[in-house]
Amino acid sequence: MININVANQMPQRVKLYYLARILIIFLVPCLFLLPYGKNYWLSALVFLIIIIGLPIYIVLLVDYAFFKFIVDENKITVNSGMIIKHSKTIPFDRIQNIESVRGLLSQLFGLAKIKIWTASPSQIEIKKGVSENKPEGVFILKTLDTEWFKNFVSDKRQKV
Repeated sequence: MININVANQMPQRVKLYYLARILIIFLVPCLFLLPYGKNYWLSALVFLIIIIGLPIYIVLLVDYAFFKFIVDENKITVNSGMIIKHSKTIPFDRIQNIESVRGLLSQLFGLAKIKIWTASPSQIEIKKGVSENKPEGVFILKTLDTEWFKNFVSDKRQKV
């Protein structure tokens, strides 16, 4: 049994990644205030980061701290949640695709987002007449661990 606790594996790297994402999200709208002067731009940036960004950052870190996935010989179990616990088991024989997504910012921090796709109808979400597919499982790994994970699952699927 391989037990991988993502929160203990790379906390500093993920904390910095989340912080950088929040800073960039709030920095871009504040750039439109540059023509009005330096004081408006800095005031808006500080306000957005302290009032909105800090609570979002704390929620992301708490959510991440209670996230764990376990890779067994024939399944992946994803556990999450602090107050309301969620547990999802994905057998290897149901996995159809493993997608790794690496944006510019995640590349800078050496991270990749893993998306696990199955043939489950629960992946299809219909809102207001528009259907959208969502992956069965999503988590963040180091780039090297991403390749190991994809190869491990691929090898196990071939044996099943």
